[in-house]
Amino acid sequence: MLALGLWGCGEAAPDSASDAAPDAAARDDASAPDAGDWREAARVDGRFSRNEWVAIGRLSPPPPRLASPTNRWADHPGAAAWGRALFDDTQLSGDGTVACAGCHAPTTAFIDGRGIAVAQRARVLGSRNTPSIVWSAQHRWQGWAGHADSIWAQSLAAIENPREHNLSPLALVHTVARAHRAAYEPVFGALPDLSDARRFPAEGGPGTPAWEAMSPADRDIVLRIESNVGKAIEAHLRTLTPRRLAPFDRFVAGEREAMSPEARDGLALFLRVGCIHCHNGPMLSDFDFHAIRMPDDPGVGPDRGRATALAELAANPFVGWGRYSDDPASARPAEPLSVSAEGQFVTPTLRGVAETAPYGHAGTLATLEAVIRHDAMGGLPPGDPGAVGRVNPNLLAPFHPTDAEVAALVAFLRALSSPE
Repeated sequence: MLALGLWGCGEAAPDSASDAAPDAAARDDASAPDAGDWREAARVDGRFSRNEWVAIGRLSPPPPRLASPTNRWADHPGAAAWGRALFDDTQLSGDGTVACAGCHAPTTAFIDGRGIAVAQRARVLGSRNTPSIVWSAQHRWQGWAGHADSIWAQSLAAIENPREHNLSPLALVHTVARAHRAAYEPVFGALPDLSDARRFPAEGGPGTPAWEAMSPADRDIVLRIESNVGKAIEAHLRTLTPRRLAPFDRFVAGEREAMSPEARDGLALFLRVGCIHCHNGPMLSDFDFHAIRMPDDPGVGPDRGRATALAELAANPFVGWGRYSDDPASARPAEPLSVSAEGQFVTPTLRGVAETAPYGHAGTLATLEAVIRHDAMGGLPPGDPGAVGRVNPNLLAPFHPTDAEVAALVAFLRALSSPE
């Protein structure tokens, strides 16, 4: 196998044994040599150099959820309780059949198990696979290409999307007033009177005649209520992080038998072939956007990824730096559109990855073995019709794993799932 080097994404290797962590675990497995290069001589678990053990220590334990300053109700129990009810409510869809839980099923790691999601009247939702939302509170951007900068904004995008919930802002606020007033008002305050159909039509959103006929003040009322719906859903989703440590985290903490020998071999390969360049930190993701030429859905065509998402962000009224944010100054606007964004998708977290097949932004890779072999060949070749974007060879260079090495990597990835 081609050794790509351990350190990437701007992180330098530590220079002294005093940087190594966790020290106690290292002392249990190996003592410092009297002479020579300690990085090679002092092996932890018989596999890892002390330098590699430092890198492993930086991958665990999972971090606390990120703060959400643009949502003042992000950790409010009442908002979370209402958000859970909204998550399961099919009334938040144009035809009354679609709930968030339909695609993000709690019984299947909050995914639907499909390659491409299907919701509104069994229509395909475009070109994207349904991602798990278990760790969404640790993400800086939401969605495969980062088309939202908060969970609450992402939730509202799904509700309005004609191919998902297909519910307009006006229809949403009338649903809240009719079916959710008792849960809304203790958290967000009294709802305004929406009964005047001339001021607040039953249906419509930006760009429709009914919406454009409304006064700016009344449109603002509707969008404010809508933003609160998203913030309640976010409060619920922030409660979904696993309660138990994955075998990998127990291994790092000193429980050596928590991972099988094969999984430990896979961890060593994970470091040495360069997976850690992008899958780094406690969430095993840099949460940055890269073009690695994952295959698109053949029936949809090339997906421009981040390039499309940046255009959507520019038009979204619910961005963190916008009017409906609870702390606009805390949000960082997205970078300007550039050619480098073409074909870029976020580095997914590897936590729980064994539970979230199929894989890739289009769900076109059915197994972890297929993902590893895709990465091992450096992504789709440039001549492939789905090869959008330019692969950075420093992040994804070809290597040649044996079947046993692929199996070891899969065993390690499975050790990143938390038990029920």
